[in-house]
Amino acid sequence: MHLQKAGVECVLVDRQTLPQDKFRGEVFDGRVLHALRRLDPGYLDELEAMGMFVKNRGAEFVRSSGAHFTVRFPDSMPPRLLALRTEFDAFLRAKVQNQPGITLLEGVEIASLDFQPNGVMLTSSSGDVRLRAQLLVDASGCLSRLSGALQRDEQRYGRDHLWVSQCLEGVALKSPTDLLLHPLPRHKTVLMVSPLPGNRVGIGLGIRHRDLQRLGLNPMVLLEEAFVSLLQHHPELGQGSALQKAKGTVIRLSTRRHQLAGERYLLAGAAGYSLNPVSGFGVGHAMT
Repeated sequence: MHLQKAGVECVLVDRQTLPQDKFRGEVFDGRVLHALRRLDPGYLDELEAMGMFVKNRGAEFVRSSGAHFTVRFPDSMPPRLLALRTEFDAFLRAKVQNQPGITLLEGVEIASLDFQPNGVMLTSSSGDVRLRAQLLVDASGCLSRLSGALQRDEQRYGRDHLWVSQCLEGVALKSPTDLLLHPLPRHKTVLMVSPLPGNRVGIGLGIRHRDLQRLGLNPMVLLEEAFVSLLQHHPELGQGSALQKAKGTVIRLSTRRHQLAGERYLLAGAAGYSLNPVSGFGVGHAMT
């Protein structure tokens, strides 16, 4: 949309189609607010009217022993915004569809890229779609084919992490705007509970793949055990019902700086540099 505002005609290619099943919470920092204002100052008012966000200004840390403490963020800082990813994606998608100069292609997976002197040729896996662009902006995530082709994985990535998450509805938290963080030192991870609009919560944790193997853990079982442990101290979580089954995603965390742009290409978001989903605020990184 920034390119469209600058008068550049764009084609947005998405291998997914809406509605997607990303029933998970997202934590947006001040960079997302800034990015939305740059696109259109009215977007934040629309999101506010839709009840899209929970404004977060604190986090409670709860140990298995029951010991806990709460951290409050300064009022001088913009609040962190907690939202359901599915709803936020749908909002942005609707804005894209209403913009002249942007063509949206859904359900199309780009299988090959051919960098030529007069542009970049993109071809879909079916062969039905062929596009020529003057500039390729790759925002296809941490498993980006372009990024992998530009540099060897062992140079770009650290250890693989597995992120497992689930979304619950019908939960009235004691502190409806605070994050809940439940450290699991033995497993070197943290269970994160994000309050979401409409009495929903997102739960999730990430763990290094090698630690899963070393400890012989099943990530779904680990998520359930961590949730049961936290339930002893926050029994209101037991009121909820799952919106979907827990899902796992492999995330390759970047460990080194590398080139994000070159002749006719730009890597955006996790395609350029992937971040820890618990503390990284990856959406803000991707949008700015």
